[in-house]
Amino acid sequence: GAFQRARFPAFLRRANTHAGSIGGLLHDAGELADRLRSLPESEHLAEDLLLVEFCDTRDGQGRYYKYAAMRVGDTLVPRHVFTSLNWMLKKPDILDAQALAIERDYVRGFPHREAIRRIFSLGGIDFGRIDYSLQQGELRVWEINTNPTLMPGRKRLAESRRAVIEETNQMFLQALLALNPGLAGGDPQLQATWARVRARHNRSAFAHRWKRKIFGRRRP
Repeated sequence: GAFQRARFPAFLRRANTHAGSIGGLLHDAGELADRLRSLPESEHLAEDLLLVEFCDTRDGQGRYYKYAAMRVGDTLVPRHVFTSLNWMLKKPDILDAQALAIERDYVRGFPHREAIRRIFSLGGIDFGRIDYSLQQGELRVWEINTNPTLMPGRKRLAESRRAVIEETNQMFLQALLALNPGLAGGDPQLQATWARVRARHNRSAFAHRWKRKIFGRRRP
């Protein structure tokens, strides 16, 4: 069957959620079948359930890096580099000088700009966030999310990252403004609207975190 043609190691995930992998790595069709049998029906029968081949992008120190950039119309904005010893990387858990320097240099230099532009263009996508890593110098794209988290909540943002993330937030805001050149960045009405958007985003993120704590992976 299809399981026999799958390439391992691999992992399960839902395409339309931000929850990451469902369990750890699977190394053969038997482990996959066992994992599927262990899932609740809402997961097992989900139309967006995916089996994704694992691509090992660790560097010589055993570190994984998740790069992220957004396209906003014709503008590309470098957003972050997360560093971790874990392959399923949803937040940075290494914040030493080396990791901070990699993120800072990425945001300020954006070395992959033209490659990222070509990838967005191939996908016909003019708004979204691309998540990717590097393997032997080559880009390995994980996904392009057309409904991404726009910015991290400040309370969850490490102090050591705030300056560089504020830089990229301003780049993102300017990219949004460029969609309508008639608006000025100092327009009080625009700033008030932006403040409401940020507040709504923070409330939504807060509600999502509590739903995850209470209900786990269960879906309605």
